[in-house]
Amino acid sequence: EGLPECVRGDREEHPLYSDTFCGQVLANASLERCRSLYWNFANQESRNYILSSVVAPIIDSQQPFLDGVFFDGVDFAEFSAFRFNITNIPGSPSEQGKVYWEGITKWTTKAVSLLSSKKLKAMLSIGQNSLNFFHTEGSKDENRFMKQLTRGGWVRYYEFVRGENPFPVLPNIIREGELGMSVVIHVYLERNVSAPDLTDHIALFLIAREEGFYFMASTGWLDADWTWHAQYDLEYGQPVEKPQKIFHNESGSQGITYSRRYTKCNVSLKCSSIDSDDCKGAIDFLDF
Repeated sequence: EGLPECVRGDREEHPLYSDTFCGQVLANASLERCRSLYWNFANQESRNYILSSVVAPIIDSQQPFLDGVFFDGVDFAEFSAFRFNITNIPGSPSEQGKVYWEGITKWTTKAVSLLSSKKLKAMLSIGQNSLNFFHTEGSKDENRFMKQLTRGGWVRYYEFVRGENPFPVLPNIIREGELGMSVVIHVYLERNVSAPDLTDHIALFLIAREEGFYFMASTGWLDADWTWHAQYDLEYGQPVEKPQKIFHNESGSQGITYSRRYTKCNVSLKCSSIDSDDCKGAIDFLDF
């Protein structure tokens, strides 16, 4: 009967395959059993199928507590063509990346528009080291992609955020806040730590925080991985200024400190360099 259009490559007998499911868990991706069919986002038929047969039924289900749909790895497909060996995309590697990226841009824009028309939000998981407002080189114009998406109602989800290593997340979410975008920051905590200190992570969040910003911390994705933390109960107040940054010399390198004043506290995040992984957060509460 032939393969469905949504997985076809350059010819019907050459579908798209990927090693991604082994690659993501660091398994030997060269094994034959690692090969699996992969969505062809460069194909309009594929994009239409996912929207009509996967996303639309969720929206039409009219579940009483449904306020949006989460899409994992929105930018994953584009770079996995090279990292996890997606096969049979026509053209040279640079041409493959450009065609695939254009497909992802078109599909994501339509998905956000569809959900917005139903007054629902699209929560998009986009890698913290990619898709920002400053990259326009290579096979993908991230700046144009982000600007197109700001037309619809969506929330950007950042995974693996760390307060001690806030770059390039922090400058990007400050910019996103200025544009009125919504952002979710997800911090993963160490297991078997009864009372983890969230100061570094909450400081990062408070420095960038705007309306529609959300913070979450867990040790994983299952129900048992989530708990309430005492630092959630503290009253931080409302911001009284925009995020501030000061450059300074730190052990021979240029350091940077981000800060922000709130009605009930002062927040700072001090880093020894602009690519530091040893930043230290502080939240100093005011006496009234």
